[in-house]
Amino acid sequence: EHGRTLTPEGHRRARDCLEGVVELEPEYAEAWAFLSLLYTTELSLGFNPRADLYDPLDRALEAAQRAVDLDPTSQRAHRALASTHFQRHELGPFFVEADKAVALNPNNSPVLAVLGGEMCYAGEWDKGLPLVRKAMALNPFHPGWYSFPLAWNHYLKGEYEEALSLIQKLN
Repeated sequence: EHGRTLTPEGHRRARDCLEGVVELEPEYAEAWAFLSLLYTTELSLGFNPRADLYDPLDRALEAAQRAVDLDPTSQRAHRALASTHFQRHELGPFFVEADKAVALNPNNSPVLAVLGGEMCYAGEWDKGLPLVRKAMALNPFHPGWYSFPLAWNHYLKGEYEEALSLIQKLN
C-alpha cells in the first residue's frame, strides 16, 4: 500500500510492520530489503524521521546488506543495496549492485525504471535511458514517474517542448 500511495501514515505502518517482521523472522531477506527501501524513503521524502536513532541511510545500508547476505539471488535485495548506495553518493558500489539487480531479472519493469533513472541521475545517461525505455516497453500502462528521466534528459539537451510534453503526462 505504501508503494502505491506514498503517504507518511502508510510509511509509518509499513516500517513498523517490517521492523516487527525482521524481529520475528531475522532470516527473511525480502523483509530486510523492503525495510531498507523504507529507511531511504524516511530520508528522501521526510516521512517519519526518527531523531532518536542513527542516520536512516546507515540503517538502510545495514538492512540492504543483511538482505543480500541472506539471499544473494534476491533482485529486491540488490536493488535496495544499489539505491542505498545511490542515496549515499557511493556511485561505484551503486553501479555494481544495480548491474547485479538488473541481471537477476532483466524484465522487472519497476526495478529497471528505478535503477535506470538513478543511473541517469548519476550521469550515466547512455546506460540508464535504455533501461527506462525498456521498462516503459515492458509495461505500456506504466506509472507516470517512469517518464521523468526522459523528460529531464530532454530538458538538459534544450529540447523544452519534448520535456514539457512528458512532464504534462506525469501524475
